[in-house]
Amino acid sequence: MLSRTNHGTNLSALVASALLTGIAQAGQLSFSDTVPLTTTNWQQTVTLGRFDPALGDLQAVVLTLEAHNEGTAAFENQDAAPAVVTMTFATHIELQRQDTSPLLVAEPSVTTVDSATSFDGTLDFAGASGKSYPNLAGTVTQSQSFTCPVAECVLFTGPAGNPGSVTLPVIAVGQSTGSGAGNLTLAFTSRASAVVTVTYLFAPDCNQNDVPDDTDIQNGTSQDCNHNGVPDECEPDCDADGIPDACEPDCDHDGTPDDCDKTPCPDCKELNRRTPGSLLLFPEFDNRGGQVTLVTVTNTNCDEVDGGVDVEFVYIGRFGPGHTDLPCLETNRTRHLSACDTLTLWTGYDNPNYEQGYLYVFAKNAATGKAIVFNHLIGEEMFMSPINSLDDGLSALVFRGIGAERADTDVDGDHIRDLDGAEYDEAPDELLIPRFLGQDAGNRKGPFTSRLVLIGLSGGTAFTTDVDFLIFNDNEEVFSAQYTFYCWEDPRLSQINNVFTQEFLASTGDAANEILGLPEHESGWFKVNGLLARSTQAEIADPAIYAVLIERLAPYSVADLPWELCTQSNGDLLPTSLFGDQ
Repeated sequence: MLSRTNHGTNLSALVASALLTGIAQAGQLSFSDTVPLTTTNWQQTVTLGRFDPALGDLQAVVLTLEAHNEGTAAFENQDAAPAVVTMTFATHIELQRQDTSPLLVAEPSVTTVDSATSFDGTLDFAGASGKSYPNLAGTVTQSQSFTCPVAECVLFTGPAGNPGSVTLPVIAVGQSTGSGAGNLTLAFTSRASAVVTVTYLFAPDCNQNDVPDDTDIQNGTSQDCNHNGVPDECEPDCDADGIPDACEPDCDHDGTPDDCDKTPCPDCKELNRRTPGSLLLFPEFDNRGGQVTLVTVTNTNCDEVDGGVDVEFVYIGRFGPGHTDLPCLETNRTRHLSACDTLTLWTGYDNPNYEQGYLYVFAKNAATGKAIVFNHLIGEEMFMSPINSLDDGLSALVFRGIGAERADTDVDGDHIRDLDGAEYDEAPDELLIPRFLGQDAGNRKGPFTSRLVLIGLSGGTAFTTDVDFLIFNDNEEVFSAQYTFYCWEDPRLSQINNVFTQEFLASTGDAANEILGLPEHESGWFKVNGLLARSTQAEIADPAIYAVLIERLAPYSVADLPWELCTQSNGDLLPTSLFGDQ
């Protein structure tokens, strides 16, 4: 026996599919209707929504007919001689225009071939001279595309704003046949169904100026501040100031711009960073010779059924060994933490590609790989230098995910971790360092040689960041300084500005008796704030940054996270575009 089933998509359907993807960035709208499984022969109708010209310029209409038949087939060879019997179980299904001329035809079929003996004397469609097929089925899909302007585009287009629908006939006729014997008895039962879909491909024209939206934007006749392909004049604008709501400040991320929000945000939002979160920022790793950095990530969710999670380690390298011209590169690792699990790793073993830099760790869905809300992660890191007899440690900076447990955090779908209050907690606005000690100037080794780790959190890999400092001596005198860095740096305080040196502080109107008990040593404190991030194509005012002071009094070192003042919502980890996260 040989059985062949006709099912699948034919050449015309493939051509139509190519058209769906071939019209550049066209809008797409589809309607479908179904004729349920019914005994043939039948005549039915389908009703499909028409295209609304208010949406734009209709470019093509694609019709698809999915035809299905199922049922039984049987034969009995009543010849006095053996025969090879061929049966074709088939149905002709046709979508028609309103004048009953054909639009689409599909003919699902199943063909069987059997060898039968001479008639065995019983007409039972069984035994050696007959056979029955109780469950035959076939499906075939046919498509046809019509590039406008043609009559079909008129048929499927309604009045602007109220396009209505079009009703079309569909017929199904049984066409099963059999052959192979002069005396052959056949029996068929068949049912058929149809699904008809119309897809409209169009160039959106939201402002109805007879120019496609993308052409308006390309020509500059329309602006598109949020780069979503929709002209600004077509976007919601609650205060009618010409700036779409999506591009207005929205400090509480409730979808209502601050200018229209009856419950605006407080002037300063404070966060508690000492709670478990979904993303951990480790400000530094050091894989240079003789240096050891140990990083620990702990899952505080002890639910034995649903407490496990995948976490992705993202290393951002200052540069690789011997490659000072390739900074701010990324390497990723994924690991699983079971309930109540903790993982400690040596960064030099886990990622030997980079000598220095920082890393962040975020929870993600094991199946999809997408970042998720999982506010159960805490972390610490420890630095050891056996050569210099130095050691210190830091807690991870915690960012909580926003939303329900295990919900996706990538709200805007750009695969960037946004520290904006919509995906994760906002980044700090201003950083406060409560103490620094007067530094030794120049490169000579002395007792005080502290470093300030700086991380750019706005813009990304294509941006440098200008940082603003307000520096106070121990008698409340204030001095200012600026420093420019790229991606991640750890300059000495004395390299940032001479204001931090012992010599300069001693020349100011300092408090003569401080440090109490060690008046010969000067001290002070300072504020750090992002001033401007810039690439060759864009600038970001007041960029988010992070900074950690690592104090060194040879042979000792100590570090702690800074204090924070307020928050800002333009932090990102980590865009690579010259335009940042825009």
